[in-house]
Amino acid sequence: MTGSLRYQIVCQNRATPLGPGDLSLAKTIAHGGDAGCWMETLAGFDAESAIVEEPDPLDALRLFLWNQGLQDTTAFLECCLGQLLEYLGRDDPDTAALGRKLASDFAQADRRAGWRSLGRVLTVEDVAETSNAAHCTRVVVGGKPASSRQNPQARSEV
Repeated sequence: MTGSLRYQIVCQNRATPLGPGDLSLAKTIAHGGDAGCWMETLAGFDAESAIVEEPDPLDALRLFLWNQGLQDTTAFLECCLGQLLEYLGRDDPDTAALGRKLASDFAQADRRAGWRSLGRVLTVEDVAETSNAAHCTRVVVGGKPASSRQNPQARSEV
């Protein structure tokens, strides 16, 4: 099976044009690296896209939690992930109990001072892309979307 594995490095922002094959064993492992293992590892990287840039997959969840008034979405998610890992490590995980615990934690999470629901959450259908949309990779939290990117009909409903 190991012969059919392919590796990719996924990052949010690629800071260098270097790829895995551009790094030498000596620069990667200080002392005593196995050259054969290193070559086998390099051969396992996807030839076309060894390194890919992707937005943070948790951005949509952070946005939802922010819109629900949570004060620190990152800390809340880290707590939830820890609970998930702890439950998965059990011999007989009780998923219903986990769901109740996470729902309780969500209900009791600290909300921002003065927070109130402002209306419905904008969806993809509510926002029209502009020519510079490809450069907008982060979710806006705590602010209003730029009117040039927002669907006029959605703006009147918000």
